[in-house]
Amino acid sequence: MKSGKPILVVDDDPFILEFLKAVLEASGYPVVTASDGREALHRLESGKPGLILLDMAMPILDGRGFLQEMRHGSALEAPVVVMTAMDDARRLARDLKAEGWLQKPFDLDALLNTVERLLE
Repeated sequence: MKSGKPILVVDDDPFILEFLKAVLEASGYPVVTASDGREALHRLESGKPGLILLDMAMPILDGRGFLQEMRHGSALEAPVVVMTAMDDARRLARDLKAEGWLQKPFDLDALLNTVERLLE
């Protein structure tokens, strides 16, 4: 297991959540998961992640709402990667001041390259 802070993966699709957890852990990263933005905010209370992989379209609290609450109520400075099926993921990431984006469905190499780059 690679040392350091865990990656927080936030997605309401249980398949994507478990898949990302398995892939990242197999690559040596510690992973914490949440199925919506509200649960992700609770995860932040128990530890600061080194990176957040954030789905945009979720019930209860979506990705945009999570980012607003996280940035307003916390001194957390973890890089955020927006994960979305929306057409212009790059523009969305820029508008949200995220450090990266992954267009769904995403390529595993792109995922791992993005994670590695942001955790260096």
